[in-house]
Amino acid sequence: MSHRIASFYKSDLNPEVVSLQRKIFDALEIPLEQISFEDSHSEAIDRYLANTDFESVTLFDVDCIPLSKDVVEIAKNLIDDDTIYGNAQITTYLTPPFVTFPFVAPSFISFTRNLYETSIEKSFYQTQYPYDSGFRTDVAEAFVKSNLDRGKKMILSYPVESRNYKWGFDGDNLYQPFKYGNGTRFDNNTYHEFEIREGIQGFIDHGTNFLNSITY
Repeated sequence: MSHRIASFYKSDLNPEVVSLQRKIFDALEIPLEQISFEDSHSEAIDRYLANTDFESVTLFDVDCIPLSKDVVEIAKNLIDDDTIYGNAQITTYLTPPFVTFPFVAPSFISFTRNLYETSIEKSFYQTQYPYDSGFRTDVAEAFVKSNLDRGKKMILSYPVESRNYKWGFDGDNLYQPFKYGNGTRFDNNTYHEFEIREGIQGFIDHGTNFLNSITY
């Protein structure tokens, strides 16, 4: 089965971040396409999905890395034409009481072509959802939640530790409580720095230490 793996980065991002992500994927022997863009993250993802041949796909943020060789293989085994899998996130700009339920974030998300092609909302763009009276979604949120509305499901990987804690979800009858921030490790062995354009040192330090641990 043709499974593609891609990450996306703004062309003016510090190249040290892009290079370090590449070195980690190479060391783990995980193939990766790194896609540069000039416009927006969501538009870059939309172009990639619309113009790339794949049976299934895993998308990463440029500041998200696997911490084991089997991260993508596990993802491939968890997805099917009815299931989206990846890291849990909430819409971070909303504050209580305006808090929505979690969704699979574009920092690490996997799904099949069939699910994508049959989606009501194929775009990862930040839009109003629900469309008539909703809030402005985060990247990928409308894609994920419109699929839930048509009976598809998502499997979430939750944060287990973070360098700091900026955001959180209190939990409900469907989703467990969680909190996260810059430098978050998830229970699927991925690490996401978050807000990489605000500062790269946390990612560089963590990524370099990890790379040294697996190559020396």
